[in-house]
Amino acid sequence: MLNERDWEQIRALQQEVEQADGISLKLNWDMLRSRRPGDRDDFVFRKDGRIAGFLALYDFASKIEVCGMVAPSLRRQGIFSALLAEALPAERACQYKDILFNLPARSSSGRGFVESLGLKLTFTEYQMKFNPELIGELRPALQEITLRPARMEDWDYLIDLEIDGFGFTREEAAKLNEEALRKNAEAGTNEILFVIELQGQNAGNVRVQYESHESWIYGFVIDKSRRGRGIGRSVLTHLVNEEQPKGRDVFLEAALENERALHLYQSCGFERVQVQEYYRYHPRYLQAAKR
Repeated sequence: MLNERDWEQIRALQQEVEQADGISLKLNWDMLRSRRPGDRDDFVFRKDGRIAGFLALYDFASKIEVCGMVAPSLRRQGIFSALLAEALPAERACQYKDILFNLPARSSSGRGFVESLGLKLTFTEYQMKFNPELIGELRPALQEITLRPARMEDWDYLIDLEIDGFGFTREEAAKLNEEALRKNAEAGTNEILFVIELQGQNAGNVRVQYESHESWIYGFVIDKSRRGRGIGRSVLTHLVNEEQPKGRDVFLEAALENERALHLYQSCGFERVQVQEYYRYHPRYLQAAKR
């Protein structure tokens, strides 16, 4: 289990890497700091008593994501490959349906590594930021639209939404929603899973994470029986109108696989600021790693 000094060094390493490479790493600090005793998901390389390499696993039941970094001065020495071999030995790797590497699209060192393994791009995820200058003035949200924190009695509905909207297995959806409902029940939580209602009837869900000066929208899905009614636009408008007066920048995170979704976000005043790429991995590729 890493201690506070370790986490401080990992943050410092992240800043060093991001500054050197001109990128933004998706380390999901909220998930990192909520690790539980006994979790074996964070791996470090130490040089002269300091952390100079870090690899994190993000376990989503049948899927696992990998993200990490190595100090710029120590690359091409096999450090990340060694961390990967420690983190995902064959006996653990074979438990997952999908293993995905996450790296910033502008990371030349990250792309060099995945290319050395022969990995192919699987999908792209965009971080977008609301820019009021793009639209002038937002249209009012539909008055019939409300957002309320999800409750345990919403369980079956939430599971069905995750399966239909994101292609998760029931096991994956259950794990995600169990964690989300736990956070909803915590006092002072900084992340809420909302159920979207249209005239008092369930119409979808959306997650919002609150930071000191930022609000992040993600996990956004509209019930398939209620699409095409302007609900998505109204939800975004509602959240922007709620968060901007509080002095927060508003971001959203989405894997944009069609132009219609991209047009919706852009027409609501969101522009792309970061791009993350995901590459599917198989443990046999470990043998091909050269650095």
